[in-house]
Amino acid sequence: MTLTRMELTMEKTTKRMVRLGTNDVSYVIKRYKGQKRINMHVRHDGLLVTAPPRVPIVEIEQALLLNKQWIAEHVLAHAKCAHITYDKKVIEHVKAHLLPIIEAKIDFYNYYYQFDFTDIGIRNQKTRWGSCSSSGSLSFNVHLAVLPEKLMDYVIVHELCHLKEMNHSEKFWALVAKCIPDYKVCRKSLKSYSLNG
Repeated sequence: MTLTRMELTMEKTTKRMVRLGTNDVSYVIKRYKGQKRINMHVRHDGLLVTAPPRVPIVEIEQALLLNKQWIAEHVLAHAKCAHITYDKKVIEHVKAHLLPIIEAKIDFYNYYYQFDFTDIGIRNQKTRWGSCSSSGSLSFNVHLAVLPEKLMDYVIVHELCHLKEMNHSEKFWALVAKCIPDYKVCRKSLKSYSLNG
């Protein structure tokens, strides 16, 4: 029997949180008339569970527990999203923790470059990992805190090199390559992380 679109129309959407091992995982339940089983889908914004209208929550969460390894591999790891939180207190705490780390890395890399800069700042930005002003001010995104260290280093070196070359010319990339020889790999990897959640 073929189900019509009307029979498969969505009945209800619910947002929930479940504890899977050591991780709290948020998920969205969508119930569809005509659906016969519980299904899990990985999306850019997290885990979607679709289920028949009458399946109880306890049965859905039992299914999630049975599939927690799959979820860990395909949802928690898949969601390469650089959001920390929108909570201002948490953002300020992360900034305070991150600043000395960035300062130490700049000292380390700039020992080689010997570029002059005016100050270092950390901001909660939605579109840029870092920036360098014409006045020599370096600014970094607070969400660097959730990147792998290799990519954090790439962003820092990238902005340092803008102190010398305010462009993305061959000279600029040659400067970057002196400290990050595999910058092309890093640049590609960074694109898989979203600042938009």
